[in-house]
Amino acid sequence: MGVNGEDIVLSPAARQHIPFSFECKNVERLNFWDCISQTETNTKKHTAPALVVKKNRRQPYVAVPLDVFIELIREESNE
Repeated sequence: MGVNGEDIVLSPAARQHIPFSFECKNVERLNFWDCISQTETNTKKHTAPALVVKKNRRQPYVAVPLDVFIELIREESNE
């Protein structure tokens, strides 16, 4: 917290398997579009933005761009 850039820093080896830049929020109220803007701003080259959101007594969710989500589904169906 309080550090610029992505919230989860991955090693180069992990980055090869997890090509996402993560922004994490644990709040009761969320300004979704401001968080998306922050996520996009902090996204590293050659990665996709991923916003992880959580609030008390609720499971976490991840928001990624639709084209990234579709590509994940496409890759999964080809395996």
